[in-house]
Amino acid sequence: VFEREKIILDNISLDLEENDITFILGSNGAGKTTLLQILLGLIEKQEGDVLFEGKKLNYPLSNEFKRKIGYVSDQPLLIEYLTALENLE
Repeated sequence: VFEREKIILDNISLDLEENDITFILGSNGAGKTTLLQILLGLIEKQEGDVLFEGKKLNYPLSNEFKRKIGYVSDQPLLIEYLTALENLE
């Protein structure tokens, strides 16, 4: 028995302005976490391109790109053996 491939993210487009606060809402399994993980460079996309300011993102993400984004999770993502400053960096 073959299962059909499930497409999680397809043709996503976000148009955000500087200093915007954006919420991503959707049902369980809709791809919210996957989208954020790709944008934050925590996982690599399997297909397609990710564009930021008209330029294709390459992985690993550059520090220049990382300085332009911010992310606040609803779950603490601290690494216990690092100092507070090291976690921020």
